[in-house]
Amino acid sequence: MKSRSMQPEPPQTSDPLGYLLGRAHYSMRRRLNRRMASCGMELTSEQCLILVMLGCESQVNQQDLADRMFKDKTGISRLVSGMERKGLIQRTSTIEDRRNNFVQLTDFGRSTLSTIQKQLSEIRVEAREGIAEKDMETCRRVLQKLVDNLSACEEQAG
Repeated sequence: MKSRSMQPEPPQTSDPLGYLLGRAHYSMRRRLNRRMASCGMELTSEQCLILVMLGCESQVNQQDLADRMFKDKTGISRLVSGMERKGLIQRTSTIEDRRNNFVQLTDFGRSTLSTIQKQLSEIRVEAREGIAEKDMETCRRVLQKLVDNLSACEEQAG
């Protein structure tokens, strides 16, 4: 009797778009998680994404971060708390509203970000192997149009 591999079958070109998008997303996240572990860093792809976002802005409102990450308040709070314990980020609140938290990188978070960016750059090269730049641009355009179309449907639905 043949043992089944833990790896799912490779998707076929006739597979639904949502499935292929999900597999691509999962594969990128998994690759990043493994690359970070190989660097001796205990960071998940979600934590890496937060650090990348914070690297682009000096500070981000915690609720805005939750919205960008598609997380609820509890989920983002748990994620941010764990990163704060690791010394990667710090939260501050305003005097007017202590519930309104802002998140920003610490010095350690900034130095960690450079490792993440290097790993992400290498993963992008691996992922784009054999794909022409014009095809990547077409892919980005089509995906953005899908997002725009679905966002418009959501807005119409109320």
